[in-house]
Amino acid sequence: MALYDLPDLVNSVLGLPSGDVTGGLVMSIGIVTMIGLVLAVAKIELIGIAVVLISVVALLTAIGWLPIYLMVVIILLVSALFAKQMADWLRGD
Repeated sequence: MALYDLPDLVNSVLGLPSGDVTGGLVMSIGIVTMIGLVLAVAKIELIGIAVVLISVVALLTAIGWLPIYLMVVIILLVSALFAKQMADWLRGD
């Protein structure tokens, strides 16, 4: 059993076809959420959290658990949050 076979095992437990992306999405969302919560509790700056989460999302895409279009959407959302914080910082808020 290889690492990229785990989403198929999750799909079989959920009763879904083996080619479905649901297993990979469930596992990816769980991993990203756990890492994000740990970093938030550790009170790390937003740029540090953004760099780590983007790296994790890229890794999950590379091993095949997360589709590429979702990687792009997540990176755009994280970038928008960081841009909002930078705009507030530049305005002096």
